[in-house]
Amino acid sequence: MILAGIVSSGNAKRGLAIILIEGRKTVTARVGQEVVPDVILSRVASDYVELTRRGQIINLRLATKK
Repeated sequence: MILAGIVSSGNAKRGLAIILIEGRKTVTARVGQEVVPDVILSRVASDYVELTRRGQIINLRLATKK
């Protein structure tokens, strides 16, 4: 999964994430929604999102431009 974009509201429990799945499919999800089976978007910050998968936390960061 690759974090392609974020719409942040300043509140970690609100916002949207645009995530590229397996380099093919783009998913847009709100906090609390399932991104892929068993993976929930749990937090949106200004430069990363937090996903929860069966109790395990996964962080995805936005790529930085060089």
